[in-house]
Amino acid sequence: MRVRTGGPVGLAVALLLAGCATTVTGTARAADAAGATATPTAAPPTSSAPSKGPRPGYLAGFGPAPAARPADLPLDGVDLCRLVPAAVAEQVGAAGPGRLVESTCTFPLARGASLDVRVGPTPASRFVGNAKVAGYPVAVGGYLVVVGWNLPDDGSSCYANLDTTGEDNLEVVVSAAAAPGTDALCPTALTVVAAALEQLRAG
Repeated sequence: MRVRTGGPVGLAVALLLAGCATTVTGTARAADAAGATATPTAAPPTSSAPSKGPRPGYLAGFGPAPAARPADLPLDGVDLCRLVPAAVAEQVGAAGPGRLVESTCTFPLARGASLDVRVGPTPASRFVGNAKVAGYPVAVGGYLVVVGWNLPDDGSSCYANLDTTGEDNLEVVVSAAAAPGTDALCPTALTVVAAALEQLRAG
């Protein structure tokens, strides 16, 4: 999750992303947090309470943040574009294949929107309780994912930060110039981060 420095640009993507709101159901469940049996390697937050504002409705199917990550998921040398399978890219409305530019894999979405997959240089837990971001910790596949956006919120982007190691995180960002709102954008980010986690675990 990065602090925004520029202003929003304007194009409509609400129709593209509105259909994504139901794609996350079943991707992560409350049982995910209990399914981890490997030796813990870190201690993310254990509370699922949001750090800013009421808990969004699209997080209802997710369990509380796990007590620790099941195992480290190193990102050195990982092909970020391959973390988003073609079927998932199509599911979220990618208008073309991912393109790696300066350590970020970007997928174009319709009407000026984009999906970015990149390595964040800090632990994901840093975004819980941060004064500059809204950070909602949840469990996805037994791992901590912090869902949020920059504050103040202008509805133009949503982040899903996967707890990979104690030094970095996998950051999935969905941005839409028309600012359709986080309710439209965050389910897409969650769908992609869950798919990327599966790819990382598969090696």
